[in-house]
Amino acid sequence: MITLRMYVERKGWNVPHIIVNTNLWQEKKEEVMKTIIDRDLQFPGAELDAVQKDRLLEIAKACPISKILEGQINVRSFVLHEEDIEEKIKYSNNDITVLWKPSFCKHSARCVSQLPEVFDVKARPWINIEGAATERIIEQVNRCPTGALTYLKKA
Repeated sequence: MITLRMYVERKGWNVPHIIVNTNLWQEKKEEVMKTIIDRDLQFPGAELDAVQKDRLLEIAKACPISKILEGQINVRSFVLHEEDIEEKIKYSNNDITVLWKPSFCKHSARCVSQLPEVFDVKARPWINIEGAATERIIEQVNRCPTGALTYLKKA
């Protein structure tokens, strides 16, 4: 809906309301479970012709969430055990200390792919705290989806 609203505003169209109704169900065919999501779009009070409505349908189909849902999705689940949070490995420079909690790490590889000059699983130690500017390291640590990487600023 956000993508639709941004498009409508950019075009300057009069669309006071966007309503999206969804219906989800599953069906099994040849031992494979398939999930279907129907999305119905409504634009009450809008001054749109058929071509504009069709264009909004195309925009809805191309939104980032639709692309994710139409792609292959793997659901990964983990459970945190309190005793797992004890181990912390520290990497320090003059400005910060990066803490890595190995048991939290689920190896999504964001750090390695987005800042390889600092995070390299083939190197020992695998975190080169001098490999990038402190601000850049902080940005990357903040992107860690599991909380396995955190940082402390030095006083």
